[in-house]
Amino acid sequence: FHSPSHVLQNLFYSAFPHASLLHAVHRPGTIVLSHHRSLSFPRALFDTGALHGSYMSTLFYQKHKNDLSTFVSPIDTCVTLADNKTTIKISSVALLPISFVDSRNISHVSTVRFFIFPMSENDIIIGLP
Repeated sequence: FHSPSHVLQNLFYSAFPHASLLHAVHRPGTIVLSHHRSLSFPRALFDTGALHGSYMSTLFYQKHKNDLSTFVSPIDTCVTLADNKTTIKISSVALLPISFVDSRNISHVSTVRFFIFPMSENDIIIGLP
């Protein structure tokens, strides 16, 4: 029996066979706070292995809490890490409008749901939808 995440990952790689050869893709981005205010971050990891969500580090959230708190709601859930064994309890989620510019200089805007939890290497991880 294969887990749903394993099946989705295999489906992704069958559709994009060269994706497994890619190194981590990082891009700078912007959180749109209002029509006149935004919060830039130097890099977000676009993670094809994050099949169930997108994530924000607790440290990044705490650092920008004054700007982000209106976008955050309580939640009672868990996320399973890449080892498919470790689970982390999640108590906050942020629904944020974000924008990125890709390698072809095309702008992409979306509203993304970020689970907030302690991470050491990345402030922002964008998972597959």
